[in-house]
Amino acid sequence: LSNYLNFSDIEGVFIGVVELEKRPDCIVCSQQAQYVDVPSEQTLGYFIKEIIKKFQLHNPSLQTAKDKLYMKSELIPELNKISTANLSKTFKELGLFDGDEVLIADETRTQPISLRLRLRDD
Repeated sequence: LSNYLNFSDIEGVFIGVVELEKRPDCIVCSQQAQYVDVPSEQTLGYFIKEIIKKFQLHNPSLQTAKDKLYMKSELIPELNKISTANLSKTFKELGLFDGDEVLIADETRTQPISLRLRLRDD
């Protein structure tokens, strides 16, 4: 990307094009799944608390290609029941396997976060 103009008027005028670079491991702009190590016996509720802290989320929704794991919606009460029940389930009980991808959407982000699970037996 060579489209960022840097203007500095501290000691005279300096104008120059600054080339921006993408970091391949950047969770915001890379659009690649980030790997996360998770104990297979960890509950979804604990995992959600951890990702809220790590990514500074407010009210995340989690889903895989197959299922909605957690989504709070006042418009769909059945979804609330399913989501609440899933909080106490482990990744194994939810049918998640090593390498599965979880999409996390939140109102604080414009794009979802994609995490690929590395399940480990502790």
